[in-house]
Amino acid sequence: MAFTPGQLGAFDLDVAVDARAMATRDKAIGDQLKGPNFLDVAHHPVVSFSGQRMTMTGATTAQVSGQLTARGTTRPAMMSITFATPPAEVTGREPVRITARTTIDRRQFGMNGYSGLVGKDVTITINARMVPD
Repeated sequence: MAFTPGQLGAFDLDVAVDARAMATRDKAIGDQLKGPNFLDVAHHPVVSFSGQRMTMTGATTAQVSGQLTARGTTRPAMMSITFATPPAEVTGREPVRITARTTIDRRQFGMNGYSGLVGKDVTITINARMVPD
């Protein structure tokens, strides 16, 4: 994510996560989630989000609309962003910490396996620290 203090509507938000690096407390469960019935990382190793518009909803909160791609399927998604410091107070010289969160219906992305064990809603949380160039 990149933005210019004072111009919060002008930003870039592109996140790519290597799904092959996903870790769980139980290796067998992790292997199942990476397998063909869920994420299918052998064919679709990256989960990505590309933000297109940010709207501030409070001093430290925003909504970012964009496109989420998982398992080769792209769908519209809305990320809720929380800034550790109000963006209006950022000078552009210090790191900015954010938490981004969205919930998807995994079935819309072709993740149909394990319906008896895993709910349809999956929450994705991204904790990031943006460092000025």
